[in-house]
Amino acid sequence: AVTTRSAAASSPTPSGAGEDVLFDHSALELRGVVSRITFHNEENGFVIARLRTGETVKGVLREPAVGVEYHLIGTWKLDPRFGWGFAFSDAQPLVPTSLAGIRDYLRAHCPWVGQEVSRAIVEAFGERAIEVCKSDPATVSKQISGVTPDRAADIQEALLERAHLEQVEVDVRGIVS
Repeated sequence: AVTTRSAAASSPTPSGAGEDVLFDHSALELRGVVSRITFHNEENGFVIARLRTGETVKGVLREPAVGVEYHLIGTWKLDPRFGWGFAFSDAQPLVPTSLAGIRDYLRAHCPWVGQEVSRAIVEAFGERAIEVCKSDPATVSKQISGVTPDRAADIQEALLERAHLEQVEVDVRGIVS
C-alpha cells in the first residue's frame, strides 16, 4: 500500500528517541521542490537535499536541481546523527505547472535564463512557457527582449535534453524494478 504524504505536512514524530527506526514500513509518496542540495556524489548519483518545506531527502538522482519538484517514493528513517529524513527509492522530476515553478525550472535548466528572462518568458507564454521554449525558439527570440535566436536555440536544446534525460531515467527505473 502506498500512502501519500504532502511535503507540506509536518515531519514524522519519532517513536523512540535516538533509535534508527523506520517511521513507516510501508512505501510513502512525497512531493516537494528542492531548495538546497547538501551533498551530491556525481559518480553514483547519491544526493542529500532539502525541500522548500524543510524535509531532508536522500537517494539517487543523476542530475538533481534546485527549484525542481520531485515525486518521491520511499520511507521515513531516523538517523541518530541527522534526525528524520525521507529515504527515497524512486524519484520522478515533475514538470511544474505553477508560474513560479515554471520560472524556477527555466532558471535551473536553461542557459541564458536568469530572474528577468524567466519572468519575461512566463509573462509572455504563461503555463505554456516550457512547451513554447521547447517547440518554437523563433517565437521566443522574437517576443523576449535579450533572447537572440542562438540563445533561444540553446534554451530549446537544454529543455529537450532535460526531457530526454528524465525519460531515460524513467525507462531505466522501469527495467531495474
